[in-house]
Amino acid sequence: MDEAKLHWKTPAYGNYVPIKEILGYGVGGMGVKFALALSGTIALSTGNALAGSTIGIAPTDLQLLQVISTILGFAITSLRAYILDNTNSKYGKFRPYLLYMGIPTVAVSILFVYLPYDNMLY
Repeated sequence: MDEAKLHWKTPAYGNYVPIKEILGYGVGGMGVKFALALSGTIALSTGNALAGSTIGIAPTDLQLLQVISTILGFAITSLRAYILDNTNSKYGKFRPYLLYMGIPTVAVSILFVYLPYDNMLY
């Protein structure tokens, strides 16, 4: 416990990151994973044939959605990697995204709950 108090704000000899930063990144990463899992569960992934069939989506449309989703996934991953690699802020490369992207992610996830699915056309 004394070690944690001693190196809370300053890293130990041979380390580059203090314990406070390690804990912050860990909690932020868990929040990101939780929000992504939550939004995926709420959105009923297009790759889930059972969920798609339950809400009335035709099998060919499900497959088309899966192909489009995969292609967009490659593009979005490339764009995200480009943005992260070229971020130069006083907070570092990843910390701004951990701090500020949680709010819109949770807001969009909550929005999924209130969409009028029963009034939407196919």
